[in-house]
Amino acid sequence: MFSSEWDAAAQLTYFFNHGIVPYGDIRQFTSSNGRDLRPSEIRKVIPKADILSAGFPCQPFSLAGVSSRNHHGISHGLECTTQGTLFHDIVLIAKSTQPKALLLENVRNLASHDSGRTIAVILKQIQDAGYVVFPQNFGSKNWAILDSQSVSGQRRKRVYLVCIRKDIVRERGAFEFPVLSLSKSPITLRQVIEQDSTLTEREKFSKYGISDRLNLSHQRRDKRHADKGNGFKTNVMFNLDQAAPTLVARYYKDGKDCLIPDPKNRKPPRMLTPKECAILQTFPDNFWIHPSKSVAYKQFGNAVTVEVARQVSKSLVKYLNK
Repeated sequence: MFSSEWDAAAQLTYFFNHGIVPYGDIRQFTSSNGRDLRPSEIRKVIPKADILSAGFPCQPFSLAGVSSRNHHGISHGLECTTQGTLFHDIVLIAKSTQPKALLLENVRNLASHDSGRTIAVILKQIQDAGYVVFPQNFGSKNWAILDSQSVSGQRRKRVYLVCIRKDIVRERGAFEFPVLSLSKSPITLRQVIEQDSTLTEREKFSKYGISDRLNLSHQRRDKRHADKGNGFKTNVMFNLDQAAPTLVARYYKDGKDCLIPDPKNRKPPRMLTPKECAILQTFPDNFWIHPSKSVAYKQFGNAVTVEVARQVSKSLVKYLNK
């Protein structure tokens, strides 16, 4: 098995959970001195596998990332020279090692970024590499988007692409995604909070409550936004009997995307505990969580919802083993 991750903290988390230290920056294995390596060169360092799973950086395509880059005059999407082009490395590896299938995940905005031009380029490059992309109803409103709320207490919509080698599709037909439908009694944020029994409620507010200063800062910012009428507001979850909003990588900065109010209203609200984040993302109970709060929040915000990935992967393996 070959894995690649350039962030040292993420490498550590991967090692403690899987017993493997990932290799570093994938570009060390696909290029040299600004030149793409030849397929024969890539095959010497990256072994052939049945499935290539990857999530190229989502910031250039996310709604928040695009808005930020536009504001600062920074290119985004496939024009982003630092992150967006990592998709190019995935295509190089696919062309060189020809796995049976690719499983790719990215933010919901990928499907509509740059009026659909970005996804059109991505699909063409995958097809040119020798793969058929599923689902195939391109252009529909919710094309390729799966919502984690079906399997967790979190609203999290992401684009999932299953790309299968053309010769296998000719032999076995179309791939069908698993049906992830919202149940009549969906998981709520309250249930997620109750599942984290590692700390008492008092301990959670003591350890993860935001400061009075930060709370006042949130309130002042909310007032400014309200005066402008732009709709931005700190997300204090007064109603816990609903799903949590999307967990984001920047959550560690101030927690404004999802704060839990003190039921007695005596203290400022608190952030989710890292364990609650793990539960939202459906990680197993024995998953090792990085001891640094900021690192843990960032990693869970960047992660896929495990149960969604598991169900898609299960369907893919079943298809390949037909």
